[in-house]
Amino acid sequence: MLKRSYLLVLVLFAILVSGNIVSAQRTFPGEVIGIVDGRTVTIKISSGQVNVQLQYIDVPDNVPQMQTMVKEHLRALAVGKMIEYRPRNLMSDRTIGQLWSNGVDLSQQMLRDGAAWLVPSQLSGQERTEFDLYAATEAAAKNEKLGIWSAVDLKPSWERIVTVEAKKINAPVSMTESPPSKKIEKVRTGKWGDVNPKLGNVGAVHNGYNAESRTGFLSTGISMVNLSNAGLDERFQNAKLFADFTYWYKESETGRDGTFVFTLISENDTPMFARDQEMVIIGEKGKIAVGRGKRYESRSGGKVFEKLTFNVSRANVERMTNDVTVMKIADHLLEPQTIRYILFNMLQVAK
Repeated sequence: MLKRSYLLVLVLFAILVSGNIVSAQRTFPGEVIGIVDGRTVTIKISSGQVNVQLQYIDVPDNVPQMQTMVKEHLRALAVGKMIEYRPRNLMSDRTIGQLWSNGVDLSQQMLRDGAAWLVPSQLSGQERTEFDLYAATEAAAKNEKLGIWSAVDLKPSWERIVTVEAKKINAPVSMTESPPSKKIEKVRTGKWGDVNPKLGNVGAVHNGYNAESRTGFLSTGISMVNLSNAGLDERFQNAKLFADFTYWYKESETGRDGTFVFTLISENDTPMFARDQEMVIIGEKGKIAVGRGKRYESRSGGKVFEKLTFNVSRANVERMTNDVTVMKIADHLLEPQTIRYILFNMLQVAK
């Protein structure tokens, strides 16, 4: 039996994708009754409880002391308060939306108090007018060195990923230390072991290049994803899903020509997808049919392994980084949140 909170998430999702502009802007009165993390609260509304992540902000996730401070700040700011809630996006275990308490946007308040960063509009798809308002609020906290802005070298996740990878590739040699007696370099081998000098620093993006054929790839890397409606059918409760976006390209004298391919790999007791399955991306701006994918199946150890591949236009990949709420394949809803930052970086490199 589905949990009541899960049913509520599905109801909110139906409102988001109904195509009815009035419904999509609907707000729900409720009360904040708990804290999940530094940007996520549990609210109680007339139809049940739901976890809500505050829209368009990020908070520290790798510094325990700062994590605790931010979480406690949100607790003091929200718990026990009556709120108005407007859902915007759906994740597997929560929704993302806007919360007001006494007319105050809690995302904006977190920014003003120096308890959060504003996610870049290229990643969030936030409307320009609202983004500018949020950015001005964040700038005030930054100028006053409040909260996170008082910490040295504290960075949001999207900057930290790129910085760490860049350091791995371009680590400077300290002038105060003796250099190693022998420089050891990581040697890339195999078909994709060459370096494409035209790409430059690719950051956190996986890549490979073959100089002889002048072909290469950029990839988000395979990551595990969750079915947001797995509880609807017991056949899929033990399913494992893995996803990857890869840009396959060829260099020429006139430029770079390539194709984005989305690959979904499933492991389950029974088949989950049909041949030539269609994929649709669903965002605040509506539904867009990506096209039909190719399906391959194999069986081993009592398990069914399926691989679906979809050619995705650059325009649709950009939509996935800016606007997309979920990807719908068959009756399964997939949330691409975990790879959106890397996908955004890949788009910049793939220009």
